[in-house]
Amino acid sequence: MGDAAPEVTRYNEADSTSSAACAAGNLYSTDLMCRQSLDFLTADQATPFFLCVAPAAPHSPNVPADRHAGAFSSVVPIQHPDYNQVPSPNPPSYLPTTPLSANFANRAARALRAALEGNLAVDDLIGALHDQLSSDARLSNTVWIFISDNGYAAGEHRLSNKQCEYLVCHRVPFVVVCPTGVCAGNTAGAVNADDYTLNIDIAPTIAALAGATPTIPVDGLSLVPILDNPAASWRTQWFLHESDARVDGIVGVASDGHTYKYVEFTDTVRGRCTTSTSIRGSWRTSPATGPTLGSKPISPLVSPCI
Repeated sequence: MGDAAPEVTRYNEADSTSSAACAAGNLYSTDLMCRQSLDFLTADQATPFFLCVAPAAPHSPNVPADRHAGAFSSVVPIQHPDYNQVPSPNPPSYLPTTPLSANFANRAARALRAALEGNLAVDDLIGALHDQLSSDARLSNTVWIFISDNGYAAGEHRLSNKQCEYLVCHRVPFVVVCPTGVCAGNTAGAVNADDYTLNIDIAPTIAALAGATPTIPVDGLSLVPILDNPAASWRTQWFLHESDARVDGIVGVASDGHTYKYVEFTDTVRGRCTTSTSIRGSWRTSPATGPTLGSKPISPLVSPCI
């Protein structure tokens, strides 16, 4: 809010002055974004709109709104099969060699519960926008796109960060809700397109739905073809790049028809692959015979490493 008073309460300083979601006067950041979004939607109900809402929740330090504190206190986290595990044989040198402690598991569980509670205010926000668009008859012509910024390793492979080559770090939810009035081929109910959709697809998708043509080259693809028909032809591989430039890789369909991931590290060149049909894979330090992904040979699948 700049220098205007009152100042916005930081996300990690919960201040829900009302038990009602999105109520005026709530300075908890998710509630404030909700109120501002509603003000935007109601100010002009005739002009086509684009609204981007990016709440910090759920994110560390995971402080929920007062009205949601303790809502998930009894939740027991489900641990991924790779929790506290490292690939074997030949584990990569950068993975911790010491197993995670019980204290780490307890902290991770508390963080998860708090994140779930923090996300309830996001649910309130989405519900309020949905109700507003329903009441003013714009819901049937509105496309919703839900996505997160990154995944997070909470003990998988003994890691606790968001930058790794494993699926848990770089896979995020990506949901598009497209009414039949906009996506003519859409059907009622949820459809898993089972395709490699990427965050770079958002911009060309919005442009296509709006009937606009980008005037500069775009990296992604419009999702409209698979929104209309989930069986439509789509990409078969994509590039993986970590922001710290330490990890580069490619994910795609190899010569044997299975889906693999091949990763190279800038410090020591090593390869790694996984399949979509089995949570098994391997590390390799020399070329191996077998299927190829692009020009990369894929080694036999011998150890868990997804």
